[in-house]
Amino acid sequence: MAAWDLAARIRNAIVLVRGRPGDTLPTKHGELTAVARLLGYPPGDAAQALEQDYRRAARRARTVMEPVFYG
Repeated sequence: MAAWDLAARIRNAIVLVRGRPGDTLPTKHGELTAVARLLGYPPGDAAQALEQDYRRAARRARTVMEPVFYG
């Protein structure tokens, strides 16, 4: 559930930053930093911290969902 919540928050922040929907983390550092700052990450390494949190949440979600879909 935490992974879904984080993904939803990221999607919403991407809409605010880009002005259009998106389902992937921005590759442009400025956009990624803006998304991270909207989500409350502190200045400095906000983009890197968000990316690490997203990857960690995605790995946990995959660990749970993989057996469900692939047995």
